[in-house]
Amino acid sequence: MTDLEITTRPDATPSSPTRSVALLVAAAVLIVAVVVAVLLFGVQRPPRLADVALGEPPAPPAGIAWTEWRQQDCVWVLRPEGSATRLTCDRDGIAVRAWTDEGLVVTRWTGGNLVTVELLDPDDGAMLATWEVSEFQVGDDGEYDVEGSPGVLRSRWQDGTLTVTTRDGAELWTVETFEDYRVERATLAPDGSVIAAVDSLGRLLLLDGAGEHEPRRWATDVPQWGPLVWEGTPLPAGFPTGD
Repeated sequence: MTDLEITTRPDATPSSPTRSVALLVAAAVLIVAVVVAVLLFGVQRPPRLADVALGEPPAPPAGIAWTEWRQQDCVWVLRPEGSATRLTCDRDGIAVRAWTDEGLVVTRWTGGNLVTVELLDPDDGAMLATWEVSEFQVGDDGEYDVEGSPGVLRSRWQDGTLTVTTRDGAELWTVETFEDYRVERATLAPDGSVIAAVDSLGRLLLLDGAGEHEPRRWATDVPQWGPLVWEGTPLPAGFPTGD
């Protein structure tokens, strides 16, 4: 083994004991801070969820649609197998109202007091029918809420655990997670088997309506506001049709 020859610059001076102690203390503080950050990050990770798999409960019984409000409003349709399609976009405002046997019903604000109602083909966005109504006839998204959506879920965080229940108090999911994690807007499927909900990370989740299975992740990067509209959702009561 070759001995190492240690050389010192002529102007180099040995460190003082006080400086060495200070460096050691600083290094120890840094190590403790890193360890604490790692521990906190480990505790505060979002819940890990398996992806939706057909035949594995909970599974989507139908497709679902929503409006994405960003630089412009875009209508998206998600199929049970996970394929997503952007049907149409509008800078003036567009909202999904229903998904009937005839097609997807959306409204566009066209200026003044008029609203254009359109019936779209959910496969390619082709317009099947259109009619104009007064904005006072259709109200807003809050006045004509999507059927099945108001107050479907309740989420409560306490002592590191999030508990998700139905509005009647039936427990659907409990999970350890960080304080700011929430399950946001939710819509019950027309057949009542599952609930689609968006969490605070923008993940579209499927929750078993009976609470017998862990939730699954159906999609990511989904807006945390606005209604989720299941395939098979009728028009709200009193909504004007083109008949």
